[in-house]
Parts: sequence; C-alpha cells; structure tokens
Amino acid sequence: GRVGGGEAMDECGLRFLLILQNYITLSESLPSDVRPSSLCPSDFVWGFHSDAKTELLSAIPCVQRDRLSWSELRNVGAGWWIRSADTLRRLIEKLAKTQFLEKQDPLDASLFYLAMKKKSLLKGLYKSISDKRMMDFFTNDFTKSRWHKAAM
Repeated sequence: GRVGGGEAMDECGLRFLLILQNYITLSESLPSDVRPSSLCPSDFVWGFHSDAKTELLSAIPCVQRDRLSWSELRNVGAGWWIRSADTLRRLIEKLAKTQFLEKQDPLDASLFYLAMKKKSLLKGLYKSISDKRMMDFFTNDFTKSRWHKAAM
C-alpha cells in the first residue's frame, strides 16, 4: 500500500490503519452507549510491529487536529506501539503544553512534566500564573528526605 508521499506502507502498518479507521468511524457514527471506548490491546500489536510509526501517529485524529488528547492517545494505544523514546518524549511534551494551554492550569500538565523530570518547567508554569505557593514548593530539592516526604 502507498501512504501520503508515495512511500510503501508495511503490512502491519496497513492492518493498524484499517483497524484505527474502523474504530474512528464507529466512534463517530454509533450512539454513545454502543460505540467502542478504545482499540483492543491485541490491535496495538500491529502498530508495534509496523516500521511506519510516524504515519500511524499522523492518522490519529487529535494529532491531525494538532490538539493532543491523553484519552485519545490512550484509546489507540500510542504508548504501547511508539518505540522511539524521542518520538514519545516530543509527543508527551506537546500533550503537556496542550493540556496547560487549554485552561491555563499547570496541574493539568503536571503529571506529564514530572514523568519527564521537568520540575523546573512546571515551576515556571506556576510562576506564569502567579501561584507563589506552588512555585515555592517546586523550588525545593526533592532528593532531600524532608521534601521527598512532602511530595508523597
């Protein structure tokens, strides 16, 4: 099969794209009580074994809209089949930024930034919304016992 730029798509990628397109179509056309909530975990395998991860990623509706959504990425198993740490990191950074910009609430992006060990960026977000208490909290050294316990 051919993809956008005329490149050949591998069989695993084609299977994943067909499954993804079916899921999207059913999600948009069926009543909410019978629509699928996500792809089946067994469907993620096709994406995992494909060599066309970039093309698969670009077929996800929230990626196409450039408004990343954790629930949409989770529902298509992106975390299971994206094997490149750089691609995953860029995706999560963009997701965290989107989450923050949606409501200007650093808490919405905090899990993503903390998972990427970007505490200072999170501190900056709290500073940007003038939340001194949280900004001061993220200024602390969490490797020290007192602050490690406070974070838990």
